[in-house]
Amino acid sequence: MMTKLYMKYFLMVVVICIAGNIRVTAQQLTAANLQHLPQRGNFNPAFVPQGTVNVGIPFFSGFGFNFSNNGFRYNDLIKRRSNDSLYLDATSAINQMQTRNRILFDLEVDWFSFGVRAGSNYFNLSIRERANINFEYSKALIEFLYYGNAGTLGTLQHLNPGIESSHYREYAINWARPIARNLRGGVKLKYLYGMENIHTRGNGVTIYTDPQDFTITANSDLAVFTSGIDTTAFKDFSFGNYALGKSNNGFGADIGLIYHPLNNLEIGLAVLDLGSIKWRSNITNYSTNTANGEFIYQGIDIDEFINNDSTTAQEYLENLADSIYTTFDVQTNHESYKSILPRQILLNASYYVASNYKVGVMIRNKKQLSGSYTDYQLSFTGANKSWLNYTVALNKINKTPATMGAGVVLNFKNNQVYFVSDNVPSLFNWKNSFNTGFRAGINFVFGRNPKPITPPQPTLPGT
Repeated sequence: MMTKLYMKYFLMVVVICIAGNIRVTAQQLTAANLQHLPQRGNFNPAFVPQGTVNVGIPFFSGFGFNFSNNGFRYNDLIKRRSNDSLYLDATSAINQMQTRNRILFDLEVDWFSFGVRAGSNYFNLSIRERANINFEYSKALIEFLYYGNAGTLGTLQHLNPGIESSHYREYAINWARPIARNLRGGVKLKYLYGMENIHTRGNGVTIYTDPQDFTITANSDLAVFTSGIDTTAFKDFSFGNYALGKSNNGFGADIGLIYHPLNNLEIGLAVLDLGSIKWRSNITNYSTNTANGEFIYQGIDIDEFINNDSTTAQEYLENLADSIYTTFDVQTNHESYKSILPRQILLNASYYVASNYKVGVMIRNKKQLSGSYTDYQLSFTGANKSWLNYTVALNKINKTPATMGAGVVLNFKNNQVYFVSDNVPSLFNWKNSFNTGFRAGINFVFGRNPKPITPPQPTLPGT
């Protein structure tokens, strides 16, 4: 059992190391500045894009990844010798870590989108595939695995990894319209179809090593909930059942407002991903708790281990494993459960210095396992008549150093090509970056009205 416990933590470290070698990014914060881009509505459902009708073609209208590790970079862990061979420098990576660290990974694919203006109203139907991983790990966990417990004698170590990960499809309808003078509102209602989920609850594992006799005292309070990743999920597998036949269902909503207190000032507020998914298919849950008494390990009695005729070495280790298993009270069940979407709040303000140019600031707060974190952005956005919309931004994401982002939208007769990244330098030097990636796609826009990007003044409802 002790071997299994160490293996579990070892695999988590492997995940961290592999993630450090992924070079991808998804919901780009920089995209929220581009007025010509229909996908801007993903940041605020009150947004109304250019054109009478806009259509997104499957997959090609929007594809992006998101990866961020605020603990260390690839080059902090993987080093190169003078003879050009590679080696692992775990000490360097550990020295870069904060007390609590976070790996974020997101994937989004737009399968379908159709938007249309109807008078003062705007409606949009969309289907999006979304997958996300939020893995949190403590510096103490990595130090314990790498250095052992000798360096932490007499201190209580919190080895509390946590994960929150889901793969689901989002079917949504968006409605935006003026609700008062200079104020526009929008709401997006979403049906959620879940495919995989894993998340943890509890305080994790704590370990204390006595500085005198090296006795290890351990406590646990951890539950792991899973859906769609156990062996039953892959029996009699068929694509149709996987894509449409699971019983994991949920509902969500996005709410947004856009206000123009002055003709050249725009303020936006949005609350995104309100909702949850009920997981019922292929459930396997695990829990461990030492409420009935902590586990105390005083080491192996060598004399008893070697010389006791009545107990073999294998039996001795099996008895120790049974003691650990019993004390940690490992339980398994297959009960359905609910997971909450990671709520986001976005606040932005833009000032139009001229009809085609604006400067802006944005703050995004996102709820995660151990509370929430906040991202910040400063931006400059411009447009050249109706064929070009561009933005440059300074982004501070996931408590990592600030990065330079950029985005561009090219408009042709009835189609549109765009590319956005929150960290442009990382596309060329990803090994030395905490965040990296892009989002790109093609849209069809019909009935485009070539006007400057200054926000139009909304009319009163019914006028």
